[in-house]
Amino acid sequence: MSSTRPKDTIRLNREELNQLLDAAFLETKEQELTITSDRSFTIQTHFRVVENEQKFFALLPVAKDSEDKGNLPQLPYVGDVIAEMEKKAEQDPSLKNATLLIPMQQCRGFAKITTVINAAKREHIVLVEVNLPKRSIQVHDSQSKLRYKFYPDKLRDIAEAMKFTYKPDQDYHAYDTQSDEVLCGYYVHRYVKACVEGKDCKEVKLKLGSAAAEFSTKEMYLESNGVLSDEKKYSAAKFGKDK
Repeated sequence: MSSTRPKDTIRLNREELNQLLDAAFLETKEQELTITSDRSFTIQTHFRVVENEQKFFALLPVAKDSEDKGNLPQLPYVGDVIAEMEKKAEQDPSLKNATLLIPMQQCRGFAKITTVINAAKREHIVLVEVNLPKRSIQVHDSQSKLRYKFYPDKLRDIAEAMKFTYKPDQDYHAYDTQSDEVLCGYYVHRYVKACVEGKDCKEVKLKLGSAAAEFSTKEMYLESNGVLSDEKKYSAAKFGKDK
């Protein structure tokens, strides 16, 4: 019997979410971004510039809400991402009117309990929307507000330090449409697309892995949204060479 838990086969990992977002906006301009923090380490990443009729977006890969370098060290801290994008906007006037869309991994401990206790560590992804010209922050969360009440909100500190408007009672949108522990990445993927298309994130609802589901497996969802498995990438590459 396999030891793999069902949630491990359905949950999107961070790389898969980034691949979905890249695939959704593949025709848009990609720019390099270097995140250098005051904790003396650097992460090379990128962002995409996406426009609709009313807004100008900068779409970024997954970041984290922990300043601890040892907590998911491959991810940049969301506060550093926002700071670097502000610097970019000073150099590139077109970015001054941008709204940043940042998928954010919540990875700290509930009630500020140390993450050494793994059971206390949150594993959840939300979408952070940062409007640079209005200097405002909003969060889109598929789970309920009850979970948020027991989780330390790092964006409060970021907003205060960087002089952004952020009032969690008004700006932290917990839609309570996700009752499981695994679909948050899919919701964030849909939230990003809703923002770019000018739609309301609270209208996003989805199911996966049930008879009523749009997609019965993660692989089907990835493929239908332009992300091929490694096996299919290999087959496509081989077919191309054999032609």
